[in-house]
Amino acid sequence: NPIYFLKALKILKEKDINIKFTYVGEKNDEINEMVEQIWVLDQFESVGRKSYTETISYMKGAGILLLIGSGQETAQTAKIFDYLGCKRPILALASEKGGIADVVNNLEKISLVENNDPQRISNLIEDFLNSHSEKLLERENISQYLRENLTKQLSDVFNNVINQD
Repeated sequence: NPIYFLKALKILKEKDINIKFTYVGEKNDEINEMVEQIWVLDQFESVGRKSYTETISYMKGAGILLLIGSGQETAQTAKIFDYLGCKRPILALASEKGGIADVVNNLEKISLVENNDPQRISNLIEDFLNSHSEKLLERENISQYLRENLTKQLSDVFNNVINQD
């Protein structure tokens, strides 16, 4: 639910901090209605569904990447791994316990906050904007999430199953 993020955009707008949020994905009338009701039309752009390659291009061009979890502790999303590969700051609005938190905790330039506090969300965005340079981020400790390593782990599991008596 992007309502708290959209309210954070409004808080930033009221502080004369103008950022543009680009939503890449299926057109969603409910989200468009929220954008209109909160009065952040000038800060929101919906470009529709794009190919994987085009989506990655949008992500690499972003100043901050937004990840919104489902609100469940068990929430997990493969999107986080693509985000890590784009070497951009990440704002994760998700449970501070659970799958997403397990991945993002202790990684630099990723802020994880519960998705229920627009003031805190706007403060984090403002902090990102004030501290971020255009330099791509080289995060340490993400090798465990690279496809090559994950594929090797899966291969090891299959080999162990096959080699059991």
